[in-house]
Amino acid sequence: MAEILKDKFTDGVILKLSGQFTGNYETDEFEEIMNGILKSDNRNVIVDLTNVNFLSSIAIGKMLKFHSEFNENEGKVVYCGFNSIIQGVLKSTRVWNIFNVTDDLKSAMLTF
Repeated sequence: MAEILKDKFTDGVILKLSGQFTGNYETDEFEEIMNGILKSDNRNVIVDLTNVNFLSSIAIGKMLKFHSEFNENEGKVVYCGFNSIIQGVLKSTRVWNIFNVTDDLKSAMLTF
């Protein structure tokens, strides 16, 4: 089961994801939350994936979409906490170099 917890920090919003994002309801929920943030006044988001053990290509596609949309709308998305397997997939597909990535939540917060 996947879960998304939403929290605030001084410069924006933190989304803490956990579980598997297979491209079903959980990915739709992620998309709804991100669209809501995109429409808000503060378009800075940290997506903490420390507790995520699977990302489908659909979920990765949504992450790419939001990376672009937030940049186009003067916002910023920083992803952190990828496990080594997901990191390997993202690096081999060259998606890794597109994202703003840090190792952990603390480092992500320092990018704002």
